[in-house]
Amino acid sequence: MTSTRAPRFTKTLIFRLSAVFLAVLAVGIGGYALWIQSTVFSPYANKDEERWFEHNADQELDALALRLDPEGTPEHNQETLAAFRKRVAHFGVELMIFGPDGSAVASAPGDSLLAAVPSVATSLLVAMMDTKWNFDSYPEKSDVEAYENRIFDVDPIGDRAAPRGYLVASYQPVRMGADLLEVHSSLIDTQRLLEKVLTVMVVLAAFTLLLLIGWTSSRVSRLSVAMEAFTGGDLDRRVREKGSDEIADLGRHFNHMASHVASLVDSLRQKEQFQRQLIANLSHDLRTPMASLRGHVETLSVRFDQLEPAQRARALDTITGNLEHLDRLVERMLVLSRLDAGQAAIHPEEFSIVELCDSVVRRCEHLALPGGISLQMRAELGLPLVQADPLQVALVLQNLLENGIKFNRPQGSVTLTLEATADRRQVRISVADTGQGIADADLPHIFDRFFTGDASRTRHEDAPAHLKYSSGLGLAIAAKVVAAHGDELKVESRRGEGATFRFHLPATATETRKANATEAGRTMAAEG
Repeated sequence: MTSTRAPRFTKTLIFRLSAVFLAVLAVGIGGYALWIQSTVFSPYANKDEERWFEHNADQELDALALRLDPEGTPEHNQETLAAFRKRVAHFGVELMIFGPDGSAVASAPGDSLLAAVPSVATSLLVAMMDTKWNFDSYPEKSDVEAYENRIFDVDPIGDRAAPRGYLVASYQPVRMGADLLEVHSSLIDTQRLLEKVLTVMVVLAAFTLLLLIGWTSSRVSRLSVAMEAFTGGDLDRRVREKGSDEIADLGRHFNHMASHVASLVDSLRQKEQFQRQLIANLSHDLRTPMASLRGHVETLSVRFDQLEPAQRARALDTITGNLEHLDRLVERMLVLSRLDAGQAAIHPEEFSIVELCDSVVRRCEHLALPGGISLQMRAELGLPLVQADPLQVALVLQNLLENGIKFNRPQGSVTLTLEATADRRQVRISVADTGQGIADADLPHIFDRFFTGDASRTRHEDAPAHLKYSSGLGLAIAAKVVAAHGDELKVESRRGEGATFRFHLPATATETRKANATEAGRTMAAEG
C-alpha cells in the first residue's frame, strides 16, 4: 500500500488559508487607502476640476499668455483676464500678470492680488517656467499658504528667452478662523489616533486569525494522520471526538466509519474461519459415511456369494443408513444456507399447535422404538391458536424430538409439553429428554453449526440408521427458525439429568385481543 507524503508547505492548508486571508486583507487595506486618497485627500472637488487641472490647464494658460501684453493697455489685459477668470472661477483659480522686472501689472477682477502681491522675484518665475520645476515643493517653507507656494503654472508673455512679462496662475488662499483651525487640528490628531488603533486592530486580527488557521490545520492534520494509519492497516486507530464543530463531526464520522469497517473486516475474518471450519466439518462428515459405503459395496461386490443372507441384509441396511445420512446432511445444508441468505421466508398462518405437535410425534415414533424410548405429549386444555409458519415449526419440533431420541438413554423418554403463558398471548413449547445431558462447556456452543460436542454423543450403533451420525446442523436450523418467529430457542441441562429446550410462539390476534380485554377489565376492577 502506498503511503502519502506530507505536502510542501506552499501546498498545505495553513499556507493557503493564510495566503488568502493576507491577500484579502491587502486588497481591503489597499482599496480603503485608494478610496481615502481619492476622496478625503484629493485636491480636487469634482471630476471636472480634476480633468481641467490635469489635462486642459497648461494648453489654455499657454493660449491665454499669447493674448496678453504687459506693455499694452490695461483695459485689454483686464478684459482678457476677466473673460478667462469667469470660465474657471469655480475651479478656485487666480490669475496675475507680472512685468519683466517681477512687478505686478494686472490681476483678474475679483482676485485683489494686485495690492496683496506687489512683486515676485524674477529668478523664481524663471525657475518655475522650467518643465522640471516641482510645484509640490515649498519655496516659502515658513508659510504653507504663501503666494509663492500656491502657484501652479507660470507662462512667459512674448519670447521665452526675453519675456516681456509673466502670466502666473495660482490657487485661491484657504481662509480659516482660529476656531476652525483648532477643529481641523483636532480632527488631524483624531485621524492619526484612529489610524494607529486600526493598525493595531488589524495586526491583532491577523495574528489571531493565523493562530486559528494553524489550530484548524493541526486538527485536520491529526485527522489525516489517523486516516492514513487506518488505511495502512491500523484498524484500531481513532481520533478524539471532543468538540461540536464540523471538524469534530468529521472525526466522529471517521470513528463511526472505522468501527463499521473494523466490524466488517472482523465479520469477514469470522466468515473465512467459518468457511474453513465448514470445509473441514463437511470433509469429516462426508468421509465417514463414504468410507463405510465404499467398504460395504466392495464387500458385496467381492464376497457377495460368500456372505450369508443376514450379513447381506446388514450390509445393505448400513449402506441405506449412510445414504440417508448423506441425504439429510445435504438437505440441512441447503435449509441452513437458505436461512442465512434470507430466502427461507416465514409464511405465518393460524393453526392448532396441538394438532401439529401430535402429527410430528407420530412421525418420530418409529425412530424411538429401537431404543425403547417413549414419546409423550402433554398439552394444556384450551390452548389458543398460534400465528406461525407450520412447516418451519414442524421442522423445529422434528429436529428437537430427533435430538432427544438420539442422545437419550435406553428405555428413556422424550416429553413434548404445550402450555399458554399467563397472559395467553403466547404458547410455550418444551421438549425434555432423560438422556445424559449436556456438559457445561458445550452449552454456549450447541446452537453453532457443525458443533457436535462430546464425540461419544455423535455415534449410536443401536439408533436408527440415519440417526447414528450427528451433523451438528439440527439445532442451528431450529435456533434460526425460532429467531425468525421473534423468539429465542433456550436450553436447560445438567450433566446426567437430560436436557430441556424451550421456545414461544405468538397466539393469534383474536386471542391477543381477548387477553387485552381481560387485562383491561381486571385493571378497571382494581381501580374501582
